[in-house]
Amino acid sequence: VVIGPATVGGIQAGAFRIGDTAGTIDNIIHCKLYRPGSVGFVSKS
Repeated sequence: VVIGPATVGGIQAGAFRIGDTAGTIDNIIHCKLYRPGSVGFVSKS
């Protein structure tokens, strides 16, 4: 996943997504971010 400038939000794979982080649902499925994992990500721009 490439996260560029002005991306505000967060994601925990398999749990939740806030804002536009990780892009479209197609990208989330392609990158397999729908599967539970042990990494979370929060950004502020």
